[in-house]
Amino acid sequence: DIQDNPRRLPNQNLRILTPSAQAVVRGTQFRVGAGADATREETLGGAVELQAAGAQVRVDAGMGSLARAGQPPLPPVRLLPSPDVSALPSLFEQLPLRFTLPVQAGAVSWFGQVLAERDSAQVLVQKTSTGNALNVADLPNGRYVLRLRAVDANGLQGQDASHAFTVFARPFFPMLTAPAAGATVRVARPRLAWSEVLDVARSRLQLAAQDNFARPLYDVEQQGAHWTPPADLAAGVWHWRVASIDAQGQQGPWSPPQTFRYVPGPGPADLAKATMRFDRDHLLLDLPAAPSGQHYALTLSDHANLQPALAQMQTPGGALTLPRPSSGKRYLGARLVDDSDGTQGPPVVQVIDVPPRYPDLWLLLIPLLPAL
Repeated sequence: DIQDNPRRLPNQNLRILTPSAQAVVRGTQFRVGAGADATREETLGGAVELQAAGAQVRVDAGMGSLARAGQPPLPPVRLLPSPDVSALPSLFEQLPLRFTLPVQAGAVSWFGQVLAERDSAQVLVQKTSTGNALNVADLPNGRYVLRLRAVDANGLQGQDASHAFTVFARPFFPMLTAPAAGATVRVARPRLAWSEVLDVARSRLQLAAQDNFARPLYDVEQQGAHWTPPADLAAGVWHWRVASIDAQGQQGPWSPPQTFRYVPGPGPADLAKATMRFDRDHLLLDLPAAPSGQHYALTLSDHANLQPALAQMQTPGGALTLPRPSSGKRYLGARLVDDSDGTQGPPVVQVIDVPPRYPDLWLLLIPLLPAL
């Protein structure tokens, strides 16, 4: 962009020579782009005379022309209007920056410049795009201005549009890794985990029942990349997010929130209504029906920890038969198990006193006592 003699004083004309054309400026603001094969000129205010191959055209404000090498300038055409930037984002909390470009009649490509908000003369980034987006790989935290122009089929850049935006991406937020987004958890105190971020002193986590985090149940800062609630959660949907904090105490943006659903696992098996008896070779159990959607997992063992198992069985309830263990103290463990995903409830262990298989056998020895 060039501004020359805006007050249009006499005998103050500027001449710009390029390999393919000459521009004579008569008090104006304009843009000139020169390459080996062509020169383009866009007049923003005042007038410019573009000369090439012995011909000359006057390019007034809001018009543009193109002179290819060895050819006279094209008749001036109206510059494309300023693009509509009202829908572009004003805050970026992660990199790279992506500006989705508006649909504009006559535009075949785009030209953009990023400038610091407080120094519009310093161009920090300059990009072109033939697609529907303009991408900027990296910028420090700060406030900026995007200067955007539509480009027509002749390569002429249209009128400027300016869009202010803020970058607030550092320190970078972590990736939330567990539970997975939308997962169902069956433990009342699930372990929440996220990725480690370099140059981060600690993390801040929020866990809330509301998706706007207006009243988080937990809002904690800690070192490390995992956390477990100190108390049981209520059943339902929970939302969580994590932000990084650097060594200077600066908190970065929140991670995109994720949700999980806590569905309590099965409770303890109620064996109060169970009945038990023995026949010659079997242990006969009669269990109440398991709650809907659940079944029993039974383990018979010589040890209170149920290892090793003498017998194992799964049943929805009702009458069932196990091999009769040898006489003495034995242990029967029962768990309720969710049919849908196999989640197990806590074990309930009962002590069983197994009677001798032949309790009256000693009576057969009475006739022998006198002989002894």
